[in-house]
Amino acid sequence: MNAWLQNNVTFSQQRLILICLSVVITTAVAMYLLLPSYRAQQAVAQQARNLEAQLNSTQIPASELVRLREDINAFNASLQQQQLAASGQEAETELLRHLHNTALAQNLKLVRIKPARAQAAESVQELRFEIEIVGDYVATAQWLETLDSGVNNTLLHSFEMGAATGNNSSGNDIRTRVTVLAYQVMPS
Repeated sequence: MNAWLQNNVTFSQQRLILICLSVVITTAVAMYLLLPSYRAQQAVAQQARNLEAQLNSTQIPASELVRLREDINAFNASLQQQQLAASGQEAETELLRHLHNTALAQNLKLVRIKPARAQAAESVQELRFEIEIVGDYVATAQWLETLDSGVNNTLLHSFEMGAATGNNSSGNDIRTRVTVLAYQVMPS
């Protein structure tokens, strides 16, 4: 297939295909990360509205009103926590987009991105990603410098380079496994 692509598709067409694939992959990752959280938020918000409607009803005794107010406060607290989680997922999606675009800009093949569970401290959340790229040494070194520059609050935690194997790599390509940390300030 690779030989067919090289013989029948121009370089600009190949680049356009790669860009389209990257947009599809980025959109799929964003939907995978954000859609469940959005649905959960909507369900909690609907429950809070239902409880509020019951609370406003005149047929409810005072003891029931107190219990319903407590339930509404609990649902509101749950909704706020889910909104905080969603903002963390938005930051994660933006970071994935940044990593993907910088790899494309250096003509590197992004083979794998594996997000790890976010670690939260008092006011800062740490996002950790294990990334695997394939490309030539100079482009890889420039990409690593970009990551380590602190743009998007990223930090190059560790990396490991080795020879790239397989039919998708040229003889000059290297495979690099990188662990990237990113930090996000949590709203108070």
